[in-house]
Amino acid sequence: MLNYYEILGVSETALLSEIKAAYKEKAKLYHPDINNTATAEERFKQISEAYVVLKNNEKRQQYDARLSYERFQRYKQREAAKSVFSSTTAKQHPYQYSSKRNVYQYDAAKEKQGLLYAVGVIAVIALLVISVNATIDYVAEQKFLSLKESFDQELSHSDSLYYKGEVQKAILSVRSLKDHFDKEVAIKKYEINVINERVRNTEQYFNQKEYRAALWGYIFISEYLGNKTPEMIYNVAICYRKIGEPERAIVMLDQLLSRNFRRIIIMEKLATIYQQDLNNPSLALQYYEMALESIERSFKATYGNAYRLLVSAENVSPTYKAIYRGAANLYNQQQDWENSAKLLEWVVFFEPENAMAYHSLMEAYVQMGNNRRACRTLAKAEKNNVEINNTFNLACSN
Repeated sequence: MLNYYEILGVSETALLSEIKAAYKEKAKLYHPDINNTATAEERFKQISEAYVVLKNNEKRQQYDARLSYERFQRYKQREAAKSVFSSTTAKQHPYQYSSKRNVYQYDAAKEKQGLLYAVGVIAVIALLVISVNATIDYVAEQKFLSLKESFDQELSHSDSLYYKGEVQKAILSVRSLKDHFDKEVAIKKYEINVINERVRNTEQYFNQKEYRAALWGYIFISEYLGNKTPEMIYNVAICYRKIGEPERAIVMLDQLLSRNFRRIIIMEKLATIYQQDLNNPSLALQYYEMALESIERSFKATYGNAYRLLVSAENVSPTYKAIYRGAANLYNQQQDWENSAKLLEWVVFFEPENAMAYHSLMEAYVQMGNNRRACRTLAKAEKNNVEINNTFNLACSN
């Protein structure tokens, strides 16, 4: 039986790190690609075989047991041989030479007894090892279950605080939860799985428009992970608006605007909140105008100064279209007919089936005294099969 420890040149109590280091050294020394001697390949196989066994804790225990048994057997054989030699020598006369050779007599009963003894010793050692490992596993499992129960209770407490409306207390509870379990290695894997599940559930809540649940998910994740991405801040702003807290949404969106994150989209959201939720058309129009300037720069960068002739309605984002509609509507309310008409021309270009846009555009031209343009708008609507009531008493010729 090969002595793997001697092959690797380590002691039988060597640590795994020592075994790995010895293997790397020996393997490099005897690798067939490096060592061309006749015995190198066989030696390399032995080194690899020794490493495969000794690096695996279970295989190493089994190997150590076999090695101990083999040594015990060799010891028994040596002792038996000594016993036979001593017995034979004692029977001879001290001054009489005997020509008979000492012959070892095989005793099957003693051999069986020795084998059973060795097996018993190995079994006891194995049971002790199994018992110790089982105890260690049991203690580790009990610690994990205790930590898991504590983690789940504190997590549930944080959730209950939020849904009772005590948001600040809920946030403080999350911070306490993180500090408590931050260095608990025994529960780290479970903790990571719980956080990942929260992330998935939060995105699902948001997509299903369950904004209050989604908002708590985003708050929890940002506090626990200490990471607030622009995308997360944007989604939090949307959640705040949807649950009726537009002021908080504005704070979040202004932060993103200062960081130039989705600039045109953010301006459209801010304008919409001021217009629809806070009934502040003046501020809404400011954001719309800022957005329109950004859109015009974008068009010029893409199409050049002749962008009005080259822009395709199919390639214009819904956000751009919403900005033109919203700004035109505010100009219309303020009876700024000229600016309203300019934007509505774009709206009917983007949305050729929008009857309201045609009607508002005709109104703007009529108010400006430009009936010819109003009639042209009516004709364009009819060409696109959009029914418009001529409430302006226009005398338009076909």
